[in-house]
Amino acid sequence: MDYVEELFKGCVKTLRVFRALVESDKPLSRYAIEKNALVYDSKKTLERFIELGIVKTVESAVLKYEINRENSFVKELEHFLVKVGYISK
Repeated sequence: MDYVEELFKGCVKTLRVFRALVESDKPLSRYAIEKNALVYDSKKTLERFIELGIVKTVESAVLKYEINRENSFVKELEHFLVKVGYISK
């Protein structure tokens, strides 16, 4: 059982998209995020992350997204999720 997803039941897509971005060493397309996170239609989640400064976009032939590792909230949330075993690092 995944305790984090069980505890935050209404936020599973958000958690999975966050995890996919944090675990990636390179920017990801929306397709790659959805494939890695096992979710569909991550557009609204990514837009919300951009508004909050959690994610940055990278212009290329295909729009890509990367986690903003300079954001203090991202650092703290990543630390917590690694500590509880939801993210592998």
